[in-house]
Amino acid sequence: MVQKNIHERIRRVSTLQTDNGSWKFIFEGPVLTDSFYIMTVCALQLPFDELTEKVFSRLVSLQQENGSWKIYQDEKEGNLSATIQAYTALLLSKKFTRSDEEMKRAEQFIQQHGGLKNAHFMTKMMLAVNGLYKYPSYFYFPMTYYLLPSSF
Repeated sequence: MVQKNIHERIRRVSTLQTDNGSWKFIFEGPVLTDSFYIMTVCALQLPFDELTEKVFSRLVSLQQENGSWKIYQDEKEGNLSATIQAYTALLLSKKFTRSDEEMKRAEQFIQQHGGLKNAHFMTKMMLAVNGLYKYPSYFYFPMTYYLLPSSF
């Protein structure tokens, strides 16, 4: 039974393989990836190209009615850290301001759920790397050093 299932799945995936041996699937990352991407583009002061515009539009479209963003579809209320990161990315893009309705709803959700003090440590790190949050004491050197190649 298990072997039959495995072979069926292999057969199905094989039919999707291109002539050059590769597969092409849509990769849809979570809100956190979209937020990091936009923040990186903004930090490096790169222009918004077609890909960045698509990521930006997708991020905006994923905001929930209550102002939050979710990491997982089954999160009932939304995710505080994802909301903080999406909110920050949208503000850094300069396409939104705090007075925009979407940002007001996000800010309200963030405040109702304890704000930055209740955010995941990686959210605080991301903010710190971008100069938007004081480095927590457990970050004893800038996180950007982690991004340097090992040959450095």
